[in-house]
Amino acid sequence: MRQQQHSIPINMAVLLAMVLFSPCLSAQTYLEREVVPAEIDRERWESAREGLSYPTPESRHQREPDEQSQSQKGGGEREGPQPELSPAPEPWVNGDTAALLLRIFFWIIIAVFIAVLLRYLLGLKRPPKNTRIERGLSSNIDLEAIEEDLPEAQLEDYLQQAINSKQFSLAVRLYYLVLLQALTHKKLVRWQKDKTNNQYVQELGGTPLQQDFRSVTLLFERVWYGDQAPNEAAFEQIAPQFQAFAQRIQNLKPDYAQ
Repeated sequence: MRQQQHSIPINMAVLLAMVLFSPCLSAQTYLEREVVPAEIDRERWESAREGLSYPTPESRHQREPDEQSQSQKGGGEREGPQPELSPAPEPWVNGDTAALLLRIFFWIIIAVFIAVLLRYLLGLKRPPKNTRIERGLSSNIDLEAIEEDLPEAQLEDYLQQAINSKQFSLAVRLYYLVLLQALTHKKLVRWQKDKTNNQYVQELGGTPLQQDFRSVTLLFERVWYGDQAPNEAAFEQIAPQFQAFAQRIQNLKPDYAQ
């Protein structure tokens, strides 16, 4: 029994050696065997290649240009001449110029927006010239006719009429015309309907009246061009300022006359 157990590993070793070394022996036997060329049956070969043609190098080179021409024709049909495409028109501005114009346009819009915003916030209003007075036209006092001949107009009568009818904005306007009339009589300003109030202020340059006249001018413009007409109490505070300035003009020395 013990001898049988020892024989099993030996048999396995022998079997493993046969498996490993038999391919080597077979390959060596194959390499040592003499190679004998096999004979070809000529008749069978001739019958097999009958009907077959093999292209020669010359025919192959001749066929390649024909195939290329056929592929260019698109199935054997000859294409007509292709129409010439006209070049695309050039833009009237290049990219840099267009970007510059767009930038300028953008800043113009920004500037206009800021100007409108400031005008709205500050409530700036450009006062119209003295020739276009709308509020006086609604009363019996014809401001157009008065201003046509201001130096000779009887402003006191019109002023009293406006106060009695409680048209206080119109009364302030007439007070301002009284001042312009007095300055014209003193030859300190030259009356013209087309002049602005600021032009009259500038004409008083070099006289002691300029600063005070600028103040009453701003007061007049705030009342006349404002959105809300003064009531009687406000008018009673405004009127003395015009009366005091009119008295100053009357008391002015002749040395300041132009």
